[in-house]
Amino acid sequence: MKKSTTIIHGLARFGCFFAAVMLLGCGQQTNAAETADVDATAKELSRPLAMALLNREAKFATTDKIYNINGPAFARAQSDGVWEKGGGWWQPTTAGAKYFVAVSLAATTLRHPLHREVTKVTGITDGPQPGVKVAEFTWHFTDLTEPIAAYTGARTDEHAGQATFRRYDDGWRVVDVQPGNGQDGANARPFNADREFAAKRTASEMCSIAIAWQARYTDLTTYHLVPPTFPPSTDTRYRTGGVKTTADVKNALSPTYIKTFPEHDMFGREYRYEVSADGEHFTIASSGADGKFGSDDDLVIRDGQWAKRAKGGATACDK
Repeated sequence: MKKSTTIIHGLARFGCFFAAVMLLGCGQQTNAAETADVDATAKELSRPLAMALLNREAKFATTDKIYNINGPAFARAQSDGVWEKGGGWWQPTTAGAKYFVAVSLAATTLRHPLHREVTKVTGITDGPQPGVKVAEFTWHFTDLTEPIAAYTGARTDEHAGQATFRRYDDGWRVVDVQPGNGQDGANARPFNADREFAAKRTASEMCSIAIAWQARYTDLTTYHLVPPTFPPSTDTRYRTGGVKTTADVKNALSPTYIKTFPEHDMFGREYRYEVSADGEHFTIASSGADGKFGSDDDLVIRDGQWAKRAKGGATACDK
């Protein structure tokens, strides 16, 4: 009887162990089911998929720039001898070169890139075209050091951003990411002198892109991003209007029509490009210092001429 009881107890313990293993297995299956939503080929863009794609997007996940340094942080860096004014502009000192490569109130370049991570996708809405979605999300720096935070005003808490996604034949892709004004929205506005300098430089670079695009039109008789063949391709895949990615425009214009293609404005954000459905019109836009399209500091070129821009600094695109 004692032996039978021992066997029963042993079987009971084995049953508990087996049940635990099965529960663990079920848990793993549940996790697998949850991660199934991050399949990029899914018809709908879910929040888990948007988060996964953003965290895998190199342009978002890693950055070597801190935008819109606030005044007190800039002054502290100056007083601590981290940077100095030389040649009419600010530059890192020997001590500052440990942390920074280049200095500007608009966009300061770091010696060692920082990493960003999405913490939550807070909402997804339809974009301006079919197959396009816009997601709002929160994110934080994962490795922000004390010196970088002290001399730039960057913060470790959560920031708000916005991203645009497009569904291609092989699935969803990130086509634009705006981490947020000043990366956290809490930094003080950059000094006016730097805002003006950044706006003028941005205007100059936008005009250079517009001139290059017009030169390409002369050769191919369309602003569509068709392959550079003659006669130009009539394939409808290449003759679609709407918003175009920075990579698409760069590949079309550089290096044939523009040697050095500026991928970002002086505030560290990508330009927005759009082509009309008939390929006869194009638009280039910068969201300006505040990082928000539709505000007073936007810069916009349509068909090679300024539709909206900041004052100062003549360009070849002036009417």
